[in-house]
Amino acid sequence: MQEKTSTVTLLNQQNLYDQNNNNKFPKNDINISNKEKEMSSNINPIKENEIENDKTQLTALPPSDNSCKLPLNKKNNVKELKIEMFLCKKRKNSFPNEINEKTNNNNKTENNELRVFQDKKSKSKNNKQDEVISLVAYKKKNLIKKFSLRSFHFKKNKNNKFEFKKKNKIKNDTKAKIKTIYDYYKSSSNKATYTYNKDKLLKKLEEQDIIIDSKDKELSILKLKQKENEDLISLLKEQQTISNEEINKCRLDISIMLKELSLLKRENKIKWFNEQEYKLGKIIIIHSPEFNKMKSTEYWKEGKEFHEIKQKLKQNQYEIDILTKNNNNDLLSLFKLDSFLKEKSELNNSLKQLENQKYIYLYKQNLFNQEKICTFSPLKKEGLPFLNQRYQIIELIGKGGYSEVYKAYDTYNHSYVACKLIQLNENWPQEIKNSYIRHTTRENYILQKINHEKIVKLFDTIDINENSFCNILEYCTGPDLGFYLRKNGIIPENIAKIIVKQILEALLYLNKLNQKIIHYDLKPENILFDSDMNIKITDFGLAKIIEEDLDYVQLTSQGVGTYWYLPPECFEENKNIEINNKVDIWSLGVILYEIIFNKKPFGHECSSQKKLVKDKIIQNAFSVEFPEKPEISEECKDFIKNCLKYKQKERYDVFQAFNSKFIQNDINI
Repeated sequence: MQEKTSTVTLLNQQNLYDQNNNNKFPKNDINISNKEKEMSSNINPIKENEIENDKTQLTALPPSDNSCKLPLNKKNNVKELKIEMFLCKKRKNSFPNEINEKTNNNNKTENNELRVFQDKKSKSKNNKQDEVISLVAYKKKNLIKKFSLRSFHFKKNKNNKFEFKKKNKIKNDTKAKIKTIYDYYKSSSNKATYTYNKDKLLKKLEEQDIIIDSKDKELSILKLKQKENEDLISLLKEQQTISNEEINKCRLDISIMLKELSLLKRENKIKWFNEQEYKLGKIIIIHSPEFNKMKSTEYWKEGKEFHEIKQKLKQNQYEIDILTKNNNNDLLSLFKLDSFLKEKSELNNSLKQLENQKYIYLYKQNLFNQEKICTFSPLKKEGLPFLNQRYQIIELIGKGGYSEVYKAYDTYNHSYVACKLIQLNENWPQEIKNSYIRHTTRENYILQKINHEKIVKLFDTIDINENSFCNILEYCTGPDLGFYLRKNGIIPENIAKIIVKQILEALLYLNKLNQKIIHYDLKPENILFDSDMNIKITDFGLAKIIEEDLDYVQLTSQGVGTYWYLPPECFEENKNIEINNKVDIWSLGVILYEIIFNKKPFGHECSSQKKLVKDKIIQNAFSVEFPEKPEISEECKDFIKNCLKYKQKERYDVFQAFNSKFIQNDINI
């Protein structure tokens, strides 16, 4: 708290200051009335909480012992403080130089409105006029808005009363004196607030120092924790490198073990083939010269079981013929005939089973022989490679005209995958190379784009060399539909409906995409089964993409695909052939017919595609005929007929086929 200061003490301090600097004001010029003394004594001191220190900038120097303190007053009602300091005449006396020190104008005191009047009355030698020097300072809205210096003179008006009138001209020396007085009181007010603000700022600095010390301690603790964490991270990294090395060793061990297992399986396969050869038979190749060339022909030599069953069938048929010739109607002969007929049916069933076993045997033997000459052959030095230090090749499971499919093991996810090797033959003509590259890149694009439970998924793509790469696909543990048909024969209508409905779900998904997709090579060999006998469509190598806002695409690759499952429009000789999803519906109708009747509706007896095209069997497939057995429902017949309509416009599309009665009706198993 500041002490009270009166105007008398203020003026006494001013006189002492002037005496010390040899600039004394005349004593006669200072006149202080009793009222003014009372006013100065009633001035309240400054309160600490009434000064806004944050908005004050301290630019004044700290006050000395001889400096005066300007009385400040703050109350709810603004008071006006008038101090009549001195009256003087025009003279050449100058104020001390220390009073002319400039201070910052931005120092302000909050909610104080200060008015200081300083009047100087004197008469000139000619007694013409009185001069009044006044200094006015206003503070409005918590800021000192305006400082104005005015000079007035007294003059009597008509009512014989004095009034103030502004003097037009003020001499330069008078202006200088006014300025020095203004600067003096300004500096004194700054000095008055400086001491108060200094103490408060020092307190704030001490508080800030305490905060900084606490923050420094926290920072040091955090640095220690950071060092500990860095040490832990370094240890974890070392452990991670060690564990990665151990994992890689384990993966290498797994790959070595899988190679050894595959070689052992290969030896077991050789033993199994020898057993089946004795039991079922074998293929014999005969080379004969023809027109200065060696011609090779194959024929099947039957094994022991085939030979025995056929001998039994002949003997059984002989006994049946004897009984029928004698026309004996006695009970004994009828009983014998009935027993021979039952035996014949059993022998025929066993013969069919042997035929199925023969097909499996020939299929596996064909793969076994192809494995000898394939790219990742186990007979080669670098056979059964460990691709990308992740996928271990185990065995060949399929081979087409342009690709090879292997069973592999993923050492990261510890699951079986299918590895489709796609390679470009350097000896091919440039046109075949370009079309092959176009089809493979399209297949990769489609597999990356689609994601459906009824379609085989693409997991990864690995580059082998400049001319080959591998697609890592979902592995299906079950057989394909073609192998299943040859093994089991006819499939009942209710189970066939389940298979066809799953195929239609996949086709429906492909035709709801922005860019619709035509599979174009839908056949039983490209429909796989998983462990739960759910279907998976694979092999999009010949697929077509229909651009957005279109319902068709031009056929540019005639002569590819499997001809028994392609519609008539694919065999037209026109250059501009437009196809759509109805190509896949024709293929679906052929598949359903083959599932139920165990034969193809068109060209079943044709052994080669060349003969199929030469005889124009598909081009003349105007209608479909159904055998008497097995019997099927009329809804199934209508569905097959609408799928195999000759004209493309009359044929079902994917949406019509899916919403047909045959598919939507309840399935009775």
